[in-house]
Amino acid sequence: MRGWSCRLGLMILTCCAPITLALADSLDGFTLRSTDVLESEQSGAVNGGATNVISNTAPGGPGNTAIESSTATKAESTPTSGVDGNVTPYGRTSAELLKRSNASAEEDFKAGVMVYARGEMIEAQGILERAANAGHAGAMAILGEILERSGFVAEAAAWYRKSAELGNAEGQFHLASMYLDLQSYSLNNVGVSRDLGEARKWFIRSAEQGHLSATGVVLAAYLTGGLGLKASERTDAEVLKWINRAKDLNNADAMDALANAYRLGKYGLAVDSLLADEWTVRANEVRGIKPDENTARRVFRKKRL
Repeated sequence: MRGWSCRLGLMILTCCAPITLALADSLDGFTLRSTDVLESEQSGAVNGGATNVISNTAPGGPGNTAIESSTATKAESTPTSGVDGNVTPYGRTSAELLKRSNASAEEDFKAGVMVYARGEMIEAQGILERAANAGHAGAMAILGEILERSGFVAEAAAWYRKSAELGNAEGQFHLASMYLDLQSYSLNNVGVSRDLGEARKWFIRSAEQGHLSATGVVLAAYLTGGLGLKASERTDAEVLKWINRAKDLNNADAMDALANAYRLGKYGLAVDSLLADEWTVRANEVRGIKPDENTARRVFRKKRL
C-alpha cells in the first residue's frame, strides 16, 4: 500500500545533525501521499471568505487535514521579493516564511502545506515542524509523512501517533497504514509493530471522519475479510453501511458492490435490476468509462417507465 522507493540522494548526515537538515533536493517533486487536491488562496480556493486546503477527506469532516476557516486571511496581499525569488500566496518567499517567528500554528500549517505542494521540502519541514510543536494536529500528520519519506520512520511514527490521538483523520490513516505494513520497512524500534487490530481501529476512526483512502480500505476489509475482521463481524448491515459510506464519497468499487448487491439481492437488499444497472453506469462514469449504448438505452427507458 505504501511501498515507496525513497530517493535519499544527498541525505548523508552527521550523527548530530538535526532532522530538519536531512531533507535534500532529491525529494523534490513529491506530493502528499494520500492527498487528492491541494488548493491555495492563489488558485482561488476561497468559499465565502474561507481559505480551503483540501486533503484526502470529505468536505467538512471534523479533525482532518482540510482547513475551512471563516476567519482565515492572507498574511499579505502584495507579493514581496526575496532571496530565492519564489513568492508564495502569503506574499513571502519560502525562506522568509521559514524564518518568521510571529505566525500562529494555523498560519504556519497553511504556509507549510503550500510550500510542500511546491516541492520545497526543507522549508516545508521547518515550517510544519514549528506548527506541529505548537500542537497543530494537521501539521503533525504532514510532518510525519515528510519524515517517513526521507527514511526517519521512528520520528514519523511518533508524529503520526500524536496527530491521530488528537483526532486528525490524516494522522489516523498514516498510523493505521504503518500498523498494517510495517514489515515493508525492515526496521526496528520505530514505535509500532504490525498489528491488524490497531490498523483496523485507526482506519475506522479515520474513515468515520470521511477520509477517502481510509474509507476505501475499510470497505475492502468488510467485503473480503481483511484487517483481521471475523466473519461474525461482517454482518449484512455493516457491509452495507460501509458500501454506502464509500459510495457517497464517489468510490467506484463501492458502487460496483452496490450494483452487485441489487443484482443478486445481497446484504438484505431486494433484487432490482434497474438500480443494479444504474450503479454500474455510475461506477463506470467515476472511472471515466462511458456506458455501452445498449446499457444506456435500457437504463434510460426504465427510468421513463
